[in-house]
Amino acid sequence: MIAGCLLILTFGSMSAQSLDRFVIGATGGEATNASYQLEFTAGEAATGTLESGTFILNQGFNQPSSQSNTSNQPTIEAIYRLYPNPTKSFVSLELDLSTASPLSLSLHDIHGRQLGETISSPGYVNSFSQQWDLSQYAIGIYVIRVISPSGEAVKTLRVEKVD
Repeated sequence: MIAGCLLILTFGSMSAQSLDRFVIGATGGEATNASYQLEFTAGEAATGTLESGTFILNQGFNQPSSQSNTSNQPTIEAIYRLYPNPTKSFVSLELDLSTASPLSLSLHDIHGRQLGETISSPGYVNSFSQQWDLSQYAIGIYVIRVISPSGEAVKTLRVEKVD
């Protein structure tokens, strides 16, 4: 009887193992607004398990996660158009901002190294566009980083050479 009670108490107080999100990524970023936060990585090699109520998500292979934004992280409220993506040569990024702001844009490789100069907007702008010639770059994933006084956003693009 005592052994049975100990057995019930021992197994009754045990809980399932929970894995924290663990990512080994080559690069990545996040974008947030008032309601959502999107985090992503490129080159994600590890997986993790996320639980919320009755939902369990085993993730890996560069799956993004969406969650409510409860932090005060600064954001860039804008409409982004990045095309063509994937590209073989030129890529264009167009931004329509909800509030005029100065911007700086930079292009990075998968290892986070900046390629070329940082491009800055001419003062406060409501819209901005930039084109990059990627024809001399290797096949792979590249990152465009957009920074303003209100926050930061990251856009990924892929360079392909196959016809």
